[in-house]
Amino acid sequence: MRTLLVHAPRLIASCNVAHSRENDVTGPRLDLQYLASLGPQALPPVEASMNRIPALWSIVWQYRHTHENRRRRSENWRATDFRTWRLQRYLANNSGIAQQPLGDDKG
Repeated sequence: MRTLLVHAPRLIASCNVAHSRENDVTGPRLDLQYLASLGPQALPPVEASMNRIPALWSIVWQYRHTHENRRRRSENWRATDFRTWRLQRYLANNSGIAQQPLGDDKG
């Protein structure tokens, strides 16, 4: 028997961003509050689309800021689970992505 692990926040964020009206698709408008509520585990698909959808910059900043504050407070490696470890690895490898957007972007 095979076990399938589903990373729900990442999957939900990916689908919502990909099928949103802001992504030039005729789907529903992107619910930024809902995306923000998914937490930092949804960061990879949100960051991948933030250049096409400038409204995502605030969510990316919030995720990174929240994660950095939590990391500083809890340096206990035993408290880290697999998803947190993956997120830390992603952030370490993609540290320069969350820059301020250019002033002439729409959003």
